[in-house]
This record gives sequence, C-alpha cells and structure tokens, in this order.
Amino acid sequence: KQWYQRRVRGLNIRLASYGFSTKNIYKDLFKGFTLKYLTESFLGREMKKVQSCDDLTDQQKKTRVEWIIAELQDYEILPYNYVYDRDRLVIGDPEEISWFLWNLVQYDVRETWDITRQMIENESQMLNHSYSWLTPPNKADEGNGKTFQHYFKQINLSSET
Repeated sequence: KQWYQRRVRGLNIRLASYGFSTKNIYKDLFKGFTLKYLTESFLGREMKKVQSCDDLTDQQKKTRVEWIIAELQDYEILPYNYVYDRDRLVIGDPEEISWFLWNLVQYDVRETWDITRQMIENESQMLNHSYSWLTPPNKADEGNGKTFQHYFKQINLSSET
C-alpha cells in the first residue's frame, strides 16, 4: 500500500459514528454522503448547505468543496495556508485526495497529542476520570464560537456509583 493509504485508515472511525463506512475513501469521497459525514465529524455539527454528492455536476461539487474547505479553515481544522487544487480534488485525483485527507489526519494527531500531554501533566486526573472519543453536538455557541471538534469527555467516576 502507498504511504498515504496507510495513514488515512482512521477516517473510517469518524464515519462509523454515522453508521457508515467505506472500503475505499478515494473512490467514495464524492459519492453519497461520505464528504458531508466526514466534514461533520470534524466540525461536530451539521452542515445544512452540504448534502449528498450524488447527481451533482462537477461545478456544484467544486462549490461544495470550497464551502467545506472554508468551514474547516474557520474552525482551525485545516490551516489557512492550506493549498489545494479544487479541480483535481473533485475529479478524484488520488494525490489531491491524499493531501486533503492527510491534512485532516494531521489535525487529529495534533489534538490527540495535546490531550495526551495535558493528561500526562496532570497524572492524578487520569485515575479519577474515564475518557472517550466523542464529537459533541451543537457546541458552536460555547467559548469563542468554535466547536470542540473531537475531545475526550471527562466523566467523573465518583458520581457513577
């Protein structure tokens, strides 16, 4: 397998929360709701403007990609200097799709690293709480207006007796 195919396996975990999986993200990204679900799994909220990619023209797909990239950049999931070729992405170019997915995976790695570092710094907290990988619904109004995309939800075990 190519290096980029091995590094994007975790994306199916994100799709599983929607009761959905794909055997080949490269072929299926612009089929059905794959792109919508993948994006929503990072944002932690629904994107009402984006629906199924089925029956869309290439121009409509390009517009959806622009909306999605802008949204992911606004939520600091993709960097603002993220460079991509919209046309190549929409036609399903494997290198362009890999670049897009790799940037999403990098976000997950950074988030996991930050959370792990916080847990290590406060080691006593690890024994008092259990953690699970969740996408919180409707958190866009909290904090600075951005969602808490994926986080470890703390559950106080002392209250669960």
